[in-house]
Amino acid sequence: MRLLFVIFIGFFLFAFQVSAEVHEKHTSDIRIFGKQNSTVINQEFTLGDLAGVESKFISDDEAIIALQAIVLGKSPRAGKKKTISAAQVLATLREAGVELDSLRYAFPRVMTVERASRLLSIQEVESLVREGLPADGEIELVRVKYDGNIHVLPGPLAFSSEVIPSNRKSQYLAKISITPESGELMTLNIPLEVREYVQVPIAKHALPKGAIISSGDVKMARARLSDIPTDSAMDSREIVGQAIKYPISHGEVFSRRKLSLPAMVTRGARVTLRYRSSLLEATASGIALEEGALGQRIQVRNDSSKKMITGEVISPGLIEVTR
Repeated sequence: MRLLFVIFIGFFLFAFQVSAEVHEKHTSDIRIFGKQNSTVINQEFTLGDLAGVESKFISDDEAIIALQAIVLGKSPRAGKKKTISAAQVLATLREAGVELDSLRYAFPRVMTVERASRLLSIQEVESLVREGLPADGEIELVRVKYDGNIHVLPGPLAFSSEVIPSNRKSQYLAKISITPESGELMTLNIPLEVREYVQVPIAKHALPKGAIISSGDVKMARARLSDIPTDSAMDSREIVGQAIKYPISHGEVFSRRKLSLPAMVTRGARVTLRYRSSLLEATASGIALEEGALGQRIQVRNDSSKKMITGEVISPGLIEVTR
């Protein structure tokens, strides 16, 4: 009986010692279980985003918080995905000073990280485009070429927009800048179809061939750019003083092919010839053999020599001959 008592006491003491050693070795019971797929919000993703970190001991709480905060990588753009391997995660944990032998962990071989997002609506885009249109009303929106497939980050967003010309006629771009609370700037270029209007000079009334245009013959009007001939005069200062080669109707734009400089010299008119060279300047009288406008070169005949020469029309009745 005494022997059995001694054996029982010895076994109890041994069991107590083993239990004490095990407790001392397992002062933490942290377990990490990686997720196959994770959705993240911030610019960087952490261990806490990709895995569950837990322990049955309250004393592990601070260590759990520190582990969860370890950054594993940069998040993809809104709505996009990227992958990270278990080997990469473990390597990052080691670099952060984590003693992996003291933890229990399990990770899928490859994990997928997706950035949280929402789709930018066509209504939002149209509203932003209209805000970016010029206030003078010279550009009228016809269509926003947006198919509704652009992802943006959820939460509050700051927007700004600017409408700029593209390299195609009647085609513009809406340059939209989106800034979420995280500060990650996103820029979109959305194609637009527009109607563009300009102020253009038109005939105030019908003008016959040969008439010289005065300021009273011209007024400005708003016209659709695509309806205006490419050779139209866009500034009234280009028109006043010009001669009309072909009749122009009331309200018609001034096509340059229908305009010409008025003749300052008529054929057969008596003119003054001004001779210029590096050494002398002289004048003589002559007869214009052609009609000529300002700056044009025409043929004239010198009254004295009877020779035909070519000179430039400088002003009414004055031809300059340069030697």
